[in-house]
Amino acid sequence: MQPLLEAQAERRQLPLAEWHEVVSFASDQCARWQVRWLFSPAARPDAAAAAEFDGWRAIYAACAEALLTRVPEVRARVERHHEMTALKHALRRRLNETEGRSARRIGLALLSQTSGIARRLGLHAVARWLDQVALYPAGSVGRTPPSAA
Repeated sequence: MQPLLEAQAERRQLPLAEWHEVVSFASDQCARWQVRWLFSPAARPDAAAAAEFDGWRAIYAACAEALLTRVPEVRARVERHHEMTALKHALRRRLNETEGRSARRIGLALLSQTSGIARRLGLHAVARWLDQVALYPAGSVGRTPPSAA
């Protein structure tokens, strides 16, 4: 994938602003498919979503690398943008699933707050687990521990 993108970039020398748009689009698609896969039941994960996620993850990585080769100083910003895009899609999905269920939303907010406290105390594994419980439904791929996935 990388040589193809490099050849196309050399032929057409995309302006940096256009590279940013391409990277943002690939990041958004990668995040959408990742969320669809993570919210699917762990007992029968969405194989199509997993395949799309893998494909878009490779496209995103290649596009981001092409941009970062030209402007390496924006690496942290590009990575943070990708993380926030994935989180935005996951939060939106979770909010849609809990719509009209106030008690559930309050519980999820408390878990999220507790996660932040755990993270500040250096309890990163606990914070990650609390984030998973707050964000992903029980029995979903996203809630399944990595060793069980």
